[in-house]
Order: sequence, then C-alpha cells, then structure tokens
Amino acid sequence: QAPGSWRPRSSRFPALVGRLESVELCLVVRKRRELSRDEVETGSRKSHMERQTEMSRLEKMTAWLDLLAMTALILSYMWIWQGSFPGDAVVCGALLMLLAIWSHRRRRDTARDLGLRFDNLGPALVSVFAIVGPLIAMVLLLGVGWGTHGDLSATDIVLGTAMLVVVGVVQQYGLVGFYFRRFRELLPGSWIPVVLTASVFALFHLPNPFLVALTFAVGVGAAWLYLRAQNILALGIAHGLLSAAILFSLPETLTLGMQVGQEALR
Repeated sequence: QAPGSWRPRSSRFPALVGRLESVELCLVVRKRRELSRDEVETGSRKSHMERQTEMSRLEKMTAWLDLLAMTALILSYMWIWQGSFPGDAVVCGALLMLLAIWSHRRRRDTARDLGLRFDNLGPALVSVFAIVGPLIAMVLLLGVGWGTHGDLSATDIVLGTAMLVVVGVVQQYGLVGFYFRRFRELLPGSWIPVVLTASVFALFHLPNPFLVALTFAVGVGAAWLYLRAQNILALGIAHGLLSAAILFSLPETLTLGMQVGQEALR
C-alpha cells in the first residue's frame, strides 16, 4: 500500500463523527443552560437591588415627611394656637406623641435603639456630666457673683428642678432621638445632621436671642454626646439641671424668663 493512501474504515468513521457531534451538542446545551442560569441570577439580583433602591427612596421620603410634620406642628403651636383653648398643651403633646410613635413603629425602632435605656445609664451620666457639670457650676457661680440667684425656697427649687428634668428628657428625646436620628438617616457620615439638628432646636426657641444662641450650642453638644453616650436619660437629666441653673441663677433681663414663641413677645 502506497504511503499516504491510508483511509479509515467506512464502518468506523461515521460512528466516530457521530460521537464527536454528540459531545459537541452536549457542550453547547450545557453552555446555554449556564448562560440562562446566569441571566436569571443577574436579573434576580437587579430586581432585588431595584426593590432596595425603591424602598430606600420611600424611607427617605417618609423621613422628610416626619421631620416636616413634626416641625410644622411645633411651630404652629408656638406661634398660632398656643393658649387659644384650655388644654392646648395637652393636645399638642398628644399629637406629637402619636406622630413620633407612628414614625418609630414604621421603622421598628425600639426604646433601646433610641437610647431610652438603663443598662448604660451610669457610664453615660459620667460621660455627659464630665462636659455639662462644669457648665452648670459656672452658671451657678455667675448667679452668685451677680447676685441674681434669687430667693426661692428650697422646696420651690427642688420641685422646679424636678419638673425641668422631666422636660429635659422629653426635649432630648425630640432633639436626638427623633430629629438627629432622622437627619442621620437622610445625610449619613457627615456633620450636616449635627448642624441641622442644632438649627432646628434653635428655631424652636425664637424670638429669645439668649435661648437661640444657647440651644444651638446645646444642640451641637447633645448630638455629639448622644453618639458617645447613647443614652437619652442621661442627656435629659443634664439638660434639666442646666436649665434649672440658668432659670434660678441668671437675670430675667438676660433669659427673658426662658419664654419662646408668642409668649416671649408678651
């Protein structure tokens, strides 16, 4: 047989070709299945991301609405309907509480999340009063030095201070537990939430110039301390004691009796 004249047997060649075609067909089918699976997984991931984006947008929109509703209610009470009927303060407080509860339930905030807790109260008080304690002492010394500390009885001072501590806890809840947390949701990772929170707090103390300046500084400090202490009760106690020191020690010509809104204009 001449070189190069060899050919495969006719009975063996078609079988070999058939097997090769079958293997190739299997590879093609498998590849298509893998591509289809990848497309399904990619589409599923995109759909999940789109739902998350839509939910994030919805949460941001509702956060802005919460802030606007709360602010509008407080300002309207301060400047329009405060004192217009008996029990107006109770009505305003109830509306604010309902709005806050609705907002927290939508986001599943717990009391612990907000900082209404006792487990870290001791360390939080130490952390907060390391800053606020010297301020309270300075205000008391100013009152003694100026002779404006007043002549109230011990009972009046104790009762007034206790009431201001309760008010302080409520105000700190609103300041950091509501406003600061919502601003941080909308504008995370910056000092803008701190400035906005302090600005809103100062806005609620117009037209009292002393309180506007003081509450802006307190707002900045409270937001910073909240990040460190994570306890609204400690902040509220410090707030109340500082308010009592100012009210009972500094002259009314400076503090305008701690009045705000239309009450400060009367």
